[in-house]
Amino acid sequence: GTNAGSAYVFERQVDGTWLETAKLTAGDAAGYQFFGEHVSLHAEVAVVGCPYDDEIATHAGCAYVFARQVDGSWQQAAKLLPDDGAAADWFGLSGDVHDGVVMIGAPYDDGVGLESGSVYVFDEQLDGSWIQTGKLIAADQWSDDQFGWSVSLNGEFALIGAPFDDDVGLDSGSAYIFALQDGGAWTQASKHTASDGDAYDRFGISVDLQSGAGVIGAHLDNDGGTDAGSAYILAQEAGGYWQG
Repeated sequence: GTNAGSAYVFERQVDGTWLETAKLTAGDAAGYQFFGEHVSLHAEVAVVGCPYDDEIATHAGCAYVFARQVDGSWQQAAKLLPDDGAAADWFGLSGDVHDGVVMIGAPYDDGVGLESGSVYVFDEQLDGSWIQTGKLIAADQWSDDQFGWSVSLNGEFALIGAPFDDDVGLDSGSAYIFALQDGGAWTQASKHTASDGDAYDRFGISVDLQSGAGVIGAHLDNDGGTDAGSAYILAQEAGGYWQG
């Protein structure tokens, strides 16, 4: 359907070239759902965001899990929906998957204020199903922060952007580290803002997290010219602390 969306899979060949091997669409695809607004891949699992899905309510959003089969094909394994989804939450605008855990951002969720945002946690079960096991919000977030606009997950840490947070100026932005606890819960470990942050930089508009390092985008930072943009590095220190 018009603007239904899709995602394409490319695989690296022995000679180093990349070959398209699959095209993914939702089992219940419909027009104007924007399937593919966000994608994430780890090992044999792919997650595709569909923030305009209307199953719960208009533009409440959803995300789909696809699993790679033995023959190399990809099959839809689950459709993820938040337990408390509501109209215009845009669940599925961001997300990430790693080792049996999926986190999905809903930056327009109104949990602690209008468009304050949230991130939902899903865990894979032994039977291959996916169950919501948590909902993350920042300790100090408020209206219009849009926490969950970006999400990156790696092992026992998650990096979550809130690009409209106002700590060092209107829409200057921030990012949070959440850590996995022994009991399976995720708790906020630290909050980060740019050392030279300014209004409208939107620090946290994009994030990525790998072992011991994180990168946070601020696409409207002006260091190289008006809205030239920049990226900041976080490093994990001894004891699990993060510095940037």
